Amino acid sequence: MLRSSLTAWLLWPVFSFAAVLPVRAQEAAPPPASAISAKPANLDYPDSTHGLERLAKDIIKAEKDGHESRASELAQSMVLPDPAAWYLHTFGPDIARDEGAKYTAGKNTLPKQILKFFFDAIQNDFTGECRGCRI
Repeated sequence: MLRSSLTAWLLWPVFSFAAVLPVRAQEAAPPPASAISAKPANLDYPDSTHGLERLAKDIIKAEKDGHESRASELAQSMVLPDPAAWYLHTFGPDIARDEGAKYTAGKNTLPKQILKFFFDAIQNDFTGECRGCRI
């Protein structure tokens, strides 16, 4: 549960930031939704920022190497198994009611969104630096 908590807590700002990035036409398409695995991977990543960084790098490597099923499996592992309980425990009932409901509603598309985020990072030669960001 701690690994899921850390993952969700660390990825929230990433996906919030990704939502404001400009969309460019004629980009290569991300892996198809059919490539997303329904069951989470049995993974051995430490519950730390280092573990999350290693997981992100493994997703990027799998996508670059054309291993869509592995990338999908890794992306699926980042989805909270019980978002309602996690939001309630982490943020309390008010936020759990609103944000937890939003997370739950979009839970089935999260692996695809995670893969698209990393796919776009690869396409844009993302280095981790924010050039021209208005934060």
